[in-house]
Amino acid sequence: MLALALLLLPPAMPLTVCDVMPELTRFDGKRVVISGVVHSNYHVFQLEGEDCKKHFVTKGYRWQAALMLVFTGGYLGHRLEGKPFDFGFVTNKDSLRLLEHARKRVKIDPYRRQMRAVVEGMILTGGSEYLVDNIYGPASTDGFGHGGQTPGVLVIKEIRMVEVFDSKHVPPVLTSQPH
Repeated sequence: MLALALLLLPPAMPLTVCDVMPELTRFDGKRVVISGVVHSNYHVFQLEGEDCKKHFVTKGYRWQAALMLVFTGGYLGHRLEGKPFDFGFVTNKDSLRLLEHARKRVKIDPYRRQMRAVVEGMILTGGSEYLVDNIYGPASTDGFGHGGQTPGVLVIKEIRMVEVFDSKHVPPVLTSQPH
């Protein structure tokens, strides 16, 4: 009877990037299900918080509320000090198709549309088991992201859900004035 009751419970709400950021190091090496806005272009692939009230701060530097997204065996490989690191999973590449389909819809009007995703994975912030060069400020030559953009990494196990939504922050339309 208890098993049936547990099956009928709604699934737990995922954490948000905003939930994780104030105590980011507490989540180091932990598996999480987390939601946020996906920012993806040539230089950046990250999960960002929406209107976060609290941030992760190191040595007075207030980091943006974002986690760099990576795959197992991908970008993170050169950061593992030559030691094998068992995440306990491999990135489900088929689940990445959800992002690809949504990204095509966002590309139609990138100033008005964004992607929100729920991602299952493992957060890494640095530690004795792996070298991350996580320097406290944006002048990092090899911080997370390019130039230390994010204070942590989310190693993707699976993309669980993606939705396209209209952005609250639409830039003004530029029009030329007649002379």
